[in-house]
Amino acid sequence: MEQVSRSNFWFKRIHSFVGIVPLGIFIVFHFIFHSYSQQGPAAYDGRIDWLYSLPLHTAAAIFLVYIPLLYHSIAGTIITLKARPNWPQYPYFGNFKFVIQRLTALGLIAFIIAHLVKARFVELFFHERMSWLHEASALRWDSAHYNPLSFPSYILGIVAVSFHLANGLWTFGITWGITPGPKSQRWSARFSIFLFIALTLLGLYALLGFFRGSLPLGD
Repeated sequence: MEQVSRSNFWFKRIHSFVGIVPLGIFIVFHFIFHSYSQQGPAAYDGRIDWLYSLPLHTAAAIFLVYIPLLYHSIAGTIITLKARPNWPQYPYFGNFKFVIQRLTALGLIAFIIAHLVKARFVELFFHERMSWLHEASALRWDSAHYNPLSFPSYILGIVAVSFHLANGLWTFGITWGITPGPKSQRWSARFSIFLFIALTLLGLYALLGFFRGSLPLGD
């Protein structure tokens, strides 16, 4: 029984750690990187080409993003299925955040899979290169390739991933003993709210960059 308890302890700790390092760092980088959409197609496409041309880009993506993401998703699903939320009986803010954290975890699995197919593996599935035009064409209602699900899906995805990371950072501090007391947890909770708002605004800023300027005729 002690061995099971110890395994569960480290299982949750690693899940929490992976969610912040490297995935949390990647999300911040991802939002900042895609904010180049605000500078127009040339600047955005130039950044994409630069990133994909890096010698260790594929290896870094596999070992620092995809493998951690797979582990975090599987572990998070297991934790969600085993959880017994008591928010209806005890409607405290902490219990409410726990429920939202688990719901966003499940929703983000579907969103990330769709996002990878649409954006990261665009050449494989759509025989196109990743570009400003490719993203804008699906998002914008003045495009012939407009997809009505794209814009609301991105909005929900940005809000969900921002909350999941910000609240995950708060629980990370508790799980790893960084914020053991009530006072430190209150301050970390305030910071997590600030981070949630900041990340949401940054993600929306990057998204709205695809609405700047006009599309070429026929797109």
